[in-house]
Amino acid sequence: MNFLKSIKILYSSELKALQNGNYSIIKIGKKPYFRFYSINSQEFLGRGAGGDVYKAYHINPKNGEIDRNHPCVAKVFHHPNDFDPEEVKILASYYKTDGCQRTADKAYIFS
Repeated sequence: MNFLKSIKILYSSELKALQNGNYSIIKIGKKPYFRFYSINSQEFLGRGAGGDVYKAYHINPKNGEIDRNHPCVAKVFHHPNDFDPEEVKILASYYKTDGCQRTADKAYIFS
């Protein structure tokens, strides 16, 4: 699946996430150094404290293709108030944490 159109919309707007079918496309970082991730809601891995865990993929911003060779994990908090910045610090001490993002209705941690 190609997400180039979604990336262009996210790059040029204040939006932090878009829904594209079963996929959530998330923007992390600051312009011009954004990173983009894809979360497929059908690749559910389990439930953790305050959120659900999914397999996620980096998206190449130049061609919009997901990198299936290097999957990562995304924890999705369905209530942003459940998102604990301390959890990011704890995760980062054990795993490489790629970033986090908060939207109006969800919060995401990628590692």
